[in-house]
Formats: sequence, C-alpha cells, structure tokens
Amino acid sequence: KVEDELVALQKKLKGTEDELDKYSEALKDAQEKLEQAEKKATD
Repeated sequence: KVEDELVALQKKLKGTEDELDKYSEALKDAQEKLEQAEKKATD
C-alpha cells in the first residue's frame, strides 16, 4: 500500500533528522573546543 510506504518513509526521515541533530551537536562541541584551543594558543 502507498500509505504504508509513506509511513515508512516518514519514520526513516524522522530517524535521519534525529541523526542530524546528534551530528550538529557534536559539530558545535568540536567548534567550541577548537575556539578555546585557538584562544589558548594566542595567549
């Protein structure tokens, strides 16, 4: 059924969005650590 496929795709999309959220959080942490390291290096 088309509806079943649509629901499956929506679930897949939601999972992908959750993964992206995790990656963006990790990326933010990495950027902050990098900025802190650069500040220490310039002191």
